[in-house]
Amino acid sequence: MNEQLGNLSIENLNSLEEEALLVAPHSNYFYPISRWVAEIMVKKANIQPNMNILEPSAGAGILCEYIQKCSSNLHCVEQFYLNQLILTLKGYLVVWDDFLTYYPRKLYSRIIANPPFPAQELHITHAYYHCLAPSGRLVFLMSNAAFEAKHGYYQKFRKWFELVGGISIQMPEELYVTASKGSDVKCYLAIIDKIEPHPLHQIYRITEARPPRGYFLCQ
Repeated sequence: MNEQLGNLSIENLNSLEEEALLVAPHSNYFYPISRWVAEIMVKKANIQPNMNILEPSAGAGILCEYIQKCSSNLHCVEQFYLNQLILTLKGYLVVWDDFLTYYPRKLYSRIIANPPFPAQELHITHAYYHCLAPSGRLVFLMSNAAFEAKHGYYQKFRKWFELVGGISIQMPEELYVTASKGSDVKCYLAIIDKIEPHPLHQIYRITEARPPRGYFLCQ
């Protein structure tokens, strides 16, 4: 446990994390991932020593634990105040709150995230265009709607994802069984290495929120 914890006991920190799960705004969208999923995501990111890394939906820091094993140059973005406190107590640097309004001066070599699923398409495109360095890589956990739903919104996203060379990997259905907050949502890993821009990318780029429908359902 990080020295930043000082006199705060592990039990007290655990209580804070439990409270955050219960009282976070839009709590249905705050689903911390299992550690085995975090480990896979970080391996897929292929982090090299001293790379600068961004975790734009940092939550209580599960992904951060695995990222810091590869690079200590880590920035976190987190909107919920209790999670900001938890991250700070664990020794992580929180640089911003609302990711969709974050425009860093220095772009990141790697971006790894478990974003809020109702805004996942906006999050991944914002990360790609405004936060990821040329030739950088992003690894996002996304709900199956992005890759399976028939609505035109998702078809447009998939066309953009294909044009920028994205790779999707279907994850096991028991993804959240061992997580601190269970869910039966089906998920994919989305991996993109940033390439040279092309006019077609902008045509299919997602710039608006997804339709207000149940995001767990494959429409």
